[in-house]
Amino acid sequence: IEGTVNHPIIQPPFWAARTSMSIHYTMGGLKINSRAQCLDAQGEVISGLYAAGECTGGIHGNNRIGGNGICDALTYGMIAAESAVSTN
Repeated sequence: IEGTVNHPIIQPPFWAARTSMSIHYTMGGLKINSRAQCLDAQGEVISGLYAAGECTGGIHGNNRIGGNGICDALTYGMIAAESAVSTN
């Protein structure tokens, strides 16, 4: 991106994903907390169950913001992994 934007991203690490058109979204899913742990109907953590990306509910509220699915998956995927390995 050098020379093409006013504020190039120059500090690693860099993350990228190849994308293409697909049907990939539902307006619902598994309820999670800030550690990507799945919650039951009473809001209690389901031990050992984590979720990330479009299978989770509530990320976008009542409306989907197109193009954000990859960010959801990568961000909450990393949070889920960190949570899973830190759980005793």
